[in-house]
Amino acid sequence: MLDGLGGNTAVQFVGGRLRLEKLGPLAEPPLMKELRNLVDGMLPRLDFPELLLEVFDRTGLSADFTHVSGTDAAMDDFPMSLAALIVAEACNVGLVPIEKPNVPALTRARLLQVDQGYLRAETISVANARLISAQAGLDIVKTWGGGQIASADGLRFVVSVQNLHTGHNPTYFGRQRGAIWLNVVNDQVMGIGGLVVPGALRDSLFILDAIHNLDGGDKPETVVTDTASYSDIVFGLFAICGYQFSPRIADLGDTRLWCTNTRAVCGTVCTWTPPCNTCVIRRRAMVGVVETVMVHLIGGVNSTVFHIAGGRVVLYRFRGLPGLLLTVIGSRTPRLRTVMVPFLRDGDDYIVLADRDTAGRPGWAAELLAVEPTDVVTVEVEGRSFDVDVARLDQADHAAMLDRHLKYLSLGERHEVRRWRQIPFVRLTALSVR
Repeated sequence: MLDGLGGNTAVQFVGGRLRLEKLGPLAEPPLMKELRNLVDGMLPRLDFPELLLEVFDRTGLSADFTHVSGTDAAMDDFPMSLAALIVAEACNVGLVPIEKPNVPALTRARLLQVDQGYLRAETISVANARLISAQAGLDIVKTWGGGQIASADGLRFVVSVQNLHTGHNPTYFGRQRGAIWLNVVNDQVMGIGGLVVPGALRDSLFILDAIHNLDGGDKPETVVTDTASYSDIVFGLFAICGYQFSPRIADLGDTRLWCTNTRAVCGTVCTWTPPCNTCVIRRRAMVGVVETVMVHLIGGVNSTVFHIAGGRVVLYRFRGLPGLLLTVIGSRTPRLRTVMVPFLRDGDDYIVLADRDTAGRPGWAAELLAVEPTDVVTVEVEGRSFDVDVARLDQADHAAMLDRHLKYLSLGERHEVRRWRQIPFVRLTALSVR
């Protein structure tokens, strides 16, 4: 790790502790002021409602605001009423500044009708998905990023009325109750989702919830945020779900550093005595314990929920892939062993990846591929349970399935899969359905 720093003097290790040089402001380029004035002169002067009406016209956004009964809006000048309400909500000014008794679309009765029947969380989410898709199609947006990086941050509000979504926090709200609006923005400068956090709870876990319930767009691979009340386990939870958690950690020099590479030489970072030998042993023990606990924990919870919901709910979706319960006979013991694995469909067959663990061991895959013709292998998926025949894919089918599987993985996971090129895909063919 120290060798990788090269001549970077902003990062130093002193007495086994990390010391970072404080970042200062970057100088503004000489032509930036002139460019800013030029861009400001090119922008048209218009009111906010006019801008919304232009967006409605270009994207057809008003069609996503359906009535609570499920019917489409049939009233005249509906986009005008909708734009006025969005302005009132966004600016928190109420209906008085926007209502006009002599304009049918802006009377108080019309505005209340549209507000109560059309403007709600479900329709706003659907409309936002349309905006996300339209934004991603612009040429200039494609140069900003591909949507793989997202930033999450929250805005705190004092709520003076009683509400289930509020909580106490004297640090931020005094003696009143408050809430946090947690917003997720991707690198295409588009808000892709958000949720309300009661009070000021540990928002790093709510960030993970928000990422799993986006309005639209691609799932980001990297999530950038502030300190976000993180803990060491939060990094593991994000990694399990396929995301890289990258908070801007305050007091980084006081942060405990973890190293899972058992072949790494810590050098001056190591705090054990004697260095390295003891450190490597402890790292190996830590990695083994963490792997064992997490595999059994995730597998047990997934299997329990899977059985209770009849296969309709899978907590860990394997980066978008569905899962099935596979029961095989252990090669070391005669007892049955059940694991949850992701699968791809190939006609009526199920294709599962006989994945390896971080040490390159095949794990349950060896047991599956080593079954005898007389052994029974059972699959539970989509509310059905049946015996299957096990066969390894040939080279041509393996290449095709690998390309399909890589589409669901992050860049880091793709590297790991390509690293173990001998990972087999297994074809499961149903024999009898129970």
